[in-house]
Amino acid sequence: MCFPESPEMRVIAYLAVFPLIFPLLHGCAGALGGTKPFVLDLDPPPGVELRHPVAVGSIAVAEHDQEVDSVGTYHVGKFSSSELADLRQSLVDTLDRIAWPAATHGVRPLGIHLLVSHYYVAHSNNDGGVVAGIDWALVSSPDEIILSERFFASIQASDLEGLNTLGKVKNALNAQVIRRVVEKSLQLSADRTRTPDARTAHTYDTIEEAVVGMPERLTSVFGLPSLSTKKVDWTTGAPAEPIDWAEILTDAQE
Repeated sequence: MCFPESPEMRVIAYLAVFPLIFPLLHGCAGALGGTKPFVLDLDPPPGVELRHPVAVGSIAVAEHDQEVDSVGTYHVGKFSSSELADLRQSLVDTLDRIAWPAATHGVRPLGIHLLVSHYYVAHSNNDGGVVAGIDWALVSSPDEIILSERFFASIQASDLEGLNTLGKVKNALNAQVIRRVVEKSLQLSADRTRTPDARTAHTYDTIEEAVVGMPERLTSVFGLPSLSTKKVDWTTGAPAEPIDWAEILTDAQE
């Protein structure tokens, strides 16, 4: 949502809309939950030699495993197809930014396959956050899965500095998802036999760990209606069944 240039009309717009947008306005798309592509500057630790390039395979979202809770605000924030495209582009650009050694040129790349299996967005006009579940696999071929895992990520408005919008919170979470996936992939590029480290901020092995510290109740004042409050269960819709990557990758080849 954008505001008009006229000072008088801008005041009217703020009075009419500001209480309904989470939590402070800083760009139209971000205020309504939109994301944008980004590039992370990631390289392997000193002394680690990359042996295989890494490329992006499939990226998808489980359409029926998303939740949006809005408390006194517009019902916006669902993880959309355009945001999936932003996530894919961010992963592609981050991998392209890496200085791959000459020895990796011409080597068949390892492929990243990623499924956004859970995306829970909840917001009021002063607080909110996102909890996501990610299933991903690193493969050398459909028949050889080097690593597969499910992890969760969580971010809330208070974790960030400055003017926060729903889009900014979602972008911050998406960045940590990409960081974990790429950093683990680089470790396996150097040594496919090792167990990669998983110390990425705001990412967790279980949904229970991810929701610790997230707001349990959201309240809007001067929203729609003027006073709204709701208890939030961030685990709603979280995936329980494991992903069979061997079956998924085999089906994709047919």
